[in-house]
Amino acid sequence: MARNSRSKKTPTSPRRRKGQGRPATAAKHKRPDRTALKSRDRQLLELEDDIVGFIYTKSGQATRKEIFAGLHLATRGKRKILEGTLQALCLGKTLSCKGDLFRIHNRKSLVEATISAHPRGFAFARPLTELENSRENDIFIPPNSSGTANHGDRVLVRLTKARRDKQEGRVVRVLQRATTRIVGTYQANGLVIPEDDRFTYNVQIGPKQTGGAKAGEVVVAEVTDFSSGAHRPTGRIIKVLGSSDDPSVQADIVIHLHELPHEFSAETLEQVRELDGTIKLEPGRADLRDIPHVTIDSETARDFDDAVAIEKNGQNFRLYVSIADVSHYVSTGSPLDQDAYQRGTSVYFPGRVVPMLPERLSNDLCSLVPDQDRLAFTAILDFDLRGKLIGKSFTKSIIRSHQRFTYNIVYAILSAAPTDGIHTEYKSFVADLEMMAKLAA
Repeated sequence: MARNSRSKKTPTSPRRRKGQGRPATAAKHKRPDRTALKSRDRQLLELEDDIVGFIYTKSGQATRKEIFAGLHLATRGKRKILEGTLQALCLGKTLSCKGDLFRIHNRKSLVEATISAHPRGFAFARPLTELENSRENDIFIPPNSSGTANHGDRVLVRLTKARRDKQEGRVVRVLQRATTRIVGTYQANGLVIPEDDRFTYNVQIGPKQTGGAKAGEVVVAEVTDFSSGAHRPTGRIIKVLGSSDDPSVQADIVIHLHELPHEFSAETLEQVRELDGTIKLEPGRADLRDIPHVTIDSETARDFDDAVAIEKNGQNFRLYVSIADVSHYVSTGSPLDQDAYQRGTSVYFPGRVVPMLPERLSNDLCSLVPDQDRLAFTAILDFDLRGKLIGKSFTKSIIRSHQRFTYNIVYAILSAAPTDGIHTEYKSFVADLEMMAKLAA
């Protein structure tokens, strides 16, 4: 009733003549102005963040002149806006101001963190002080509050409010980029669409920066300028991988996507070239070449870094377990050691491997191939008839693999009757394999 009564007031009302209580139709004309105001507010908020982020990187304080120069605000109009923003930050107690010197007033509201982005646009920032596996104090970053930050970047977050028992904030500055390179598909419109959907931006490639890429090809793009916006930075194509249907390109995608180290340093390659591959029996190294070591791997194995042998020791078993002596070639702190440490392991793909060690080591000097002397480290383990370990020793050694077996061949030998052809083919190894099976049981 009241609403209807108010709507029947005469248009000659003094309040209405003064522009107060305008009809709803008049209010609609103001909607574009409010939209523009929101855009302006957003720009001012971004400028506030730029100021706070810049001062933070200057050890928490900066002069007006430094701020002008650091934010590249040279024109009079921009300087005027900056002056007003600085004043607002001082009034709001974000900054403390004394003359031309501005300081961060409340450093507790600023947190250094690592961004973990989500494909839906929001993100979480993990404070650098938190334990690696702890997510309890992660800061929620709403959509459109990450600025130009990308997944993995180290950022400065400005805390805003608590949201459902979770602290909320927005990114005010990127302190360190996790990567400036992405793997994606090049489009006819000049955009590279990232393969990793945690990167929520597309990279705009200039006409002269395509590197010869064709639409639909998978490429590696390098972002050269993030200032053009969070959703479309500009960049260039530095490598064309090829068609996504090619299995080798699929492997390249994974390698670049996860930034797997796949190229050895020049220092490492030089060190490998200078390695002495001569196998010498030196003091402290046992000669076990007459012990019938064998390797047992899958059919598709490419490296053979461990071998086993067995013999009777009275009524007991003596088991030899030998691994390639990589330490003979890879000294602590050397370029080889540093490259291997960075990899941690070899990574296998269908028809391809990214090795932990250069090929001369992984496929030659440290590969226990048949009928070749190799440096090794051997565990000599004595077991009784019940399988209880009753003695052990360890030694550097020289061994020689007498046979390369596969799991399937060993299983076939152990499963076959003594009269089967496979026993004849591997006659000299049958007794040892059966002894290994007995010890394993």
